[in-house]
Amino acid sequence: MKQCVVVLCVLLFPVLANSQGISNGTSLQSVLDQLYRDMMPLCKGLIGTARLVGGFGALWYIGLRVWRHIAAAEPVDVYGLLRPFVLGFCILIFPSVIDLINGILQPVVKATAVMESGTTDAMRAYFRQQRGGSFMEALSPINWIREAFRELLELVYQGVALIINVIRTFYLIVLAIIGPIVFGLSIYDGFQHLITVWLARYINVFLWLPVANIFGAIIA
Repeated sequence: MKQCVVVLCVLLFPVLANSQGISNGTSLQSVLDQLYRDMMPLCKGLIGTARLVGGFGALWYIGLRVWRHIAAAEPVDVYGLLRPFVLGFCILIFPSVIDLINGILQPVVKATAVMESGTTDAMRAYFRQQRGGSFMEALSPINWIREAFRELLELVYQGVALIINVIRTFYLIVLAIIGPIVFGLSIYDGFQHLITVWLARYINVFLWLPVANIFGAIIA
C-alpha cells in the first residue's frame, strides 16, 4: 500500500506543479483580449461597403412603402420609415455599437470570474488547513488522493476554459467584422431577421466564458 502511494505521488507531482502555473497564469487570456481589441478596427473596412448596401436598401425600402401608400390614397406612415435610418446610423457608428454591447455583457464575465476565483481559493485554503492538521492526517493517502484529484480537475478545467476562450474570441472577431454588412442587409425585406440572428449569436458566443467560469466554480 505504501509503495502504491509513493508511486502515485511521484506520478502526480508534475501535474500538480503545472496546474498551479496554469491556474495562476492569465497571460494568454490577456493576449486574446488584446487581439480582440486590435482586430476591432477591421470592422471599419466594411462600413463603406455596408453603407452602399444599406443606402440602396433604404431607397428601395422607403420608395416601395411611399408608393404603396400613395397608390392606396393613404397618408404616409413616417414612423414605419425610420427603420433604415436607424440601421444606417448604427452602421456609421458600428464600433460604438460593439462597445455598447460589450459594455453591457462584460460585467457578467467579471462577476462569474470572481465567483470561480473565490470558490477555488476557498477550496485551496480548506485543503491547506487539512494538511496543516496533525502529521498523520497530512500523510493520509485519502487526503493526498483527494487533493490530487481536485488539482487534476482544476487542470482539466483550465485547459478547456482556455480552448473555449480562444474559439470564443475568434468567433466574436468574425461576428464583429461582418456586423456592418449584416446591418445593411437587414434593411431589405426578407432579410430583416438577420440583425436579430446576428445579435443573438453574438450574445450567445460572448456568454461562453461566463458559462465556463460557472462550471469551474461548480467543479471547485
